[in-house]
Amino acid sequence: MNILDERERQEVSQVEHRGLIAGYVLLLAAIVVQVLKGAPFRQYAGEALVTLGMSVCMIAGYARFGIWDTGAAPGIKDNLLCSGLCAISVGVLSYGITGNGVTAVLLGSAAFLIALGMLTVMLKWVQKRRRAQEEAYASDDEE
Repeated sequence: MNILDERERQEVSQVEHRGLIAGYVLLLAAIVVQVLKGAPFRQYAGEALVTLGMSVCMIAGYARFGIWDTGAAPGIKDNLLCSGLCAISVGVLSYGITGNGVTAVLLGSAAFLIALGMLTVMLKWVQKRRRAQEEAYASDDEE
């Protein structure tokens, strides 16, 4: 039984979304700090697995409903920006782990290409889902 009205449910959803994003950012910060301090992987493996799980669940959930995020629309500009941020993050973390600039650049470049490819596939899938939803709504309105 749900005792909340629509407005209250939206407010709860906003609070949960902000909490999820805050937890996500704090987990990433904890990982970065530990990597830059030279901690062994086993020390931050738990945080890395939780962050990976959160990422997969969020992306799958957004894509399933044909949405991207509350503050971003699917598009190549956003895909390039997110891929760039991913590349920089991987490059910095790789440099922190290996101390080798060439390795960091190669891994950052690979991360950029992989992220851009995955985001492009997700973009196409979300656009397809959105068109199907719009067609379903249009056919419901005609009846």
